[in-house]
Amino acid sequence: GIGSKSAARIILELKDKVAKEMTGSAKSSTLDSVGSVSHINLAKGGNLGEATEALMVLGYDRTSVIKALSGIDASLDVGEIIKHALKKLSSR
Repeated sequence: GIGSKSAARIILELKDKVAKEMTGSAKSSTLDSVGSVSHINLAKGGNLGEATEALMVLGYDRTSVIKALSGIDASLDVGEIIKHALKKLSSR
């Protein structure tokens, strides 16, 4: 398992890389193809959007990430969202 401190460290390490990928055309294509994750959360840098991008940077495909994020409370902090999603992804 991954703890909240480890998840927070992963997020901090990947934050710049995700920000670079979210600029320009990558940002618009991400918003267009996000599926069930809220466009508003992604556009405003919401927790689900940040978690989606972080998990994709870790190598998970968008479809798996979106399925793993379904049902997770968007009001949780990003680290907790990633922790819950990783648990779902590892059980598949």
